[in-house]
Amino acid sequence: AYFYTGLTEGLLIVCPMTVMSVWHKELETHCPCEYDLIEVDAKTRLDRVRFTKERLTVLLVGVESLSAGKTFANLLPLMRARRISMIVDESSRIKNHASNRTKAVIALGENSPAKTLMSGTPVTRNLIDLYSQFEFLDKDIIGIGDWYAFRNRYAIMGGYKMKKIVGYDHIDELLGLLRPNTVRYKLTDVRSLPPKIYTERVVQLTPDQRTMMMDHEVDLRA
Repeated sequence: AYFYTGLTEGLLIVCPMTVMSVWHKELETHCPCEYDLIEVDAKTRLDRVRFTKERLTVLLVGVESLSAGKTFANLLPLMRARRISMIVDESSRIKNHASNRTKAVIALGENSPAKTLMSGTPVTRNLIDLYSQFEFLDKDIIGIGDWYAFRNRYAIMGGYKMKKIVGYDHIDELLGLLRPNTVRYKLTDVRSLPPKIYTERVVQLTPDQRTMMMDHEVDLRA
């Protein structure tokens, strides 16, 4: 809808390199319009990329390549000059507020007209992991523009030199801020999943592995 109404000229998908091939298949299956797909790296000539009203230009980049090197520098001028929407797949990859990768993704999205986070595990260790992800979406969602202020508001610090998170505070407040901007899908909501496939694989154990498993009374027939 954003493309048809002219709100966006293109789409940038940031994802782990291991799932880039999956996005090729997903776009082919689900994209509702004609599109041109370009995988972006440090050598991609983005000055030659053309945007038209007839075909959506999709840029696909591995999130790992944004940690260092020229890929980020290659993308930034284009993202600032054009109205390009963004999807960050496996968004927990940008949970570290201090990493170059996170800073790069947030910078790429500053001028983006529409942004989406996708992840099965947005919180991998603690609630503080949410800060950078929602900072990317919109700084006004949480309303705290400083990571330390966010941590002090919602985390209870303790341990050595008060550097360990020992609990949380104001959780209902935080979830209330995030809920209007979050959509959760369960497996029961997806009706087109194929049936599960079970395979049996025979693995030969080394003598040391067999001894270790016997010592722990593991049933080798299981």
